[in-house]
Amino acid sequence: MRLEAFNNAGNLIYVAAYWVKDILWLRILSVVGSLVGIPYYLFQPETLWPPIFWTLVFVSINTVRAWQIYLERRPVKFTPDEQKLYNSTFNSLSPQQFRQLASIGQWKDYNVGEKIQTQGHVADKVTALASGTLDVEREGKLLGNFGAGDLLGISCVLAGSPEIFDSSVTRPARALQWDPGDLHKLTQSDPELDAAVSRLAGSTIATKLISVLETA
Repeated sequence: MRLEAFNNAGNLIYVAAYWVKDILWLRILSVVGSLVGIPYYLFQPETLWPPIFWTLVFVSINTVRAWQIYLERRPVKFTPDEQKLYNSTFNSLSPQQFRQLASIGQWKDYNVGEKIQTQGHVADKVTALASGTLDVEREGKLLGNFGAGDLLGISCVLAGSPEIFDSSVTRPARALQWDPGDLHKLTQSDPELDAAVSRLAGSTIATKLISVLETA
């Protein structure tokens, strides 16, 4: 009768696991229900090793998945510059997705007069401006300015096409930059992140084309 209590208690916890809507709690309760039920198999007159083995397999899988879900849901803390970029440019991504992107980028400071883009050249970096101002020119004609939140080089990296603008720093700038190879590896390993970055890239390219047409 005492062993039956373990089995019944484990099954009741399973019922609770299947009732909850939150996947994290489902995983946690499944682990607890499995562990509570183990004594039922362990203390039989002849220990039931196969059910114990499979129960431990299920416990291991649910524990790993629960931990992954917990890590994904943890509040993300950004530096002030990262927060500026997230608010202005990357808010279509989840904080966790942008955290992944920021972790493989490198920060760089630019002085007045330095060029970030050169017309006719293929960019070797994707650049997101956190601060500063750039004059944007095409064939010597001033088209406007880039500032905090603007994204540069992404069309070149995706399509392998040359830049259609020159951009020179007119106010000291700070930018987060990514190597195309590193960016490709990260996005290819995460389909959701890949889709989110592709949407962002498409929006950026469309905005650039509209700017060119309006000033042509």
